[in-house]
Amino acid sequence: MAFDSSTAITAIAIIALVSGGFLIVSGRQFRAAPTAAIWGLANLFLALGLPLLLGDARYEIGFLCVMIHGALAWEALARFGGRHVPPLVLIVGTVIWIVLAVVPETLLPYGVKEAAYLATTGGFLLGASLELWRGRAERLSSRWPLAGLLIIDAVASVGAAIAVIPLKGSPDVPPGGWLWIVYLIVMVFLVGTAMFLVSLIKERAIREQETLAATDALTGLPNRGSFMREAAKELAAATAAGTPVAVALFDLDRFKSINDTHGHRFGDLVLKRFAETGRRSLRAADVFARIGGEEFAALLPGASAELAVAMVSRVRLQFADGGVAADGTTVRTTVSCGLAIVEPSASAPSIDAVLSRADGALYAAKAAGRNRVSLAGDAATRASPIVRIA
Repeated sequence: MAFDSSTAITAIAIIALVSGGFLIVSGRQFRAAPTAAIWGLANLFLALGLPLLLGDARYEIGFLCVMIHGALAWEALARFGGRHVPPLVLIVGTVIWIVLAVVPETLLPYGVKEAAYLATTGGFLLGASLELWRGRAERLSSRWPLAGLLIIDAVASVGAAIAVIPLKGSPDVPPGGWLWIVYLIVMVFLVGTAMFLVSLIKERAIREQETLAATDALTGLPNRGSFMREAAKELAAATAAGTPVAVALFDLDRFKSINDTHGHRFGDLVLKRFAETGRRSLRAADVFARIGGEEFAALLPGASAELAVAMVSRVRLQFADGGVAADGTTVRTTVSCGLAIVEPSASAPSIDAVLSRADGALYAAKAAGRNRVSLAGDAATRASPIVRIA
């Protein structure tokens, strides 16, 4: 029984057409990520090119469409990672196609041309899989099966090239050869990549929404809800480890008058500057957030009273050193801080209770003249200016 290549190629073209349309429609739902639409266009080129490999049509055009499919798949995943396919790659692919198309078959037999076309397409698919590897720091579970399908299809393309399968003028190939395996792989590839690509895009969209829900839009810092969740975890971890933890509340001094005098746009610049100051001055392990208005909070795991005062004092001093330009002048800005130390104990206190202590210390810092650190409790420190409250 002969294996009908014409039927298989027609079936693959139909699958490519349907999956391409599906991806283009899906891409319209994610306008910020054109990956699906570009890949959908790639599949449409494949659906157009495959039938041209049969009959008396110019098969060079068919293989051009197949190569464009591979190049667009690479571009789709490069775009997903915020990059583009290197122009040199596209230039080389174009040159390869032109050279193969113009060289007469008397000098370069059809099988050799076919091998070169398929090998080039396989290279494009390997490039697409490399884009997924380059972006592996973003943990998306659909990344790996999609990369696996790309590698398998690329290997199948190279395998078909090595086998030099004579499609033109020979639609019947004995079963058990390379061709039927390649056909099956391509069918699985088209269906599987469409599914995993949409899943990949949805995973990122969900994560972005979760990040937005937990992030202050102006400063990019965690918001109050995110801080409360992370701080509660850190307090529990510190209790279990028997280590101290510090919680600091920062409040920008006279922020309302800054807004009233220079406008809210200038006030936003002040908030951004303090957020950047805190990010730069605190440790990577510290939890730093904007919890409302001009109020910020920081949780400092493992920090004793002396260390915590030194850390928040550095933030205060760096923020006061400089300012924000407005109307040709630089407006100096300062911040006050209330600090509460949680010593190791048998049970973790609630974050609300610790924030309440820090808030009392912040009130004392404001009452003492602003631009200073106020430490709740009896912990002794050497930093200055510091207000100690019982």
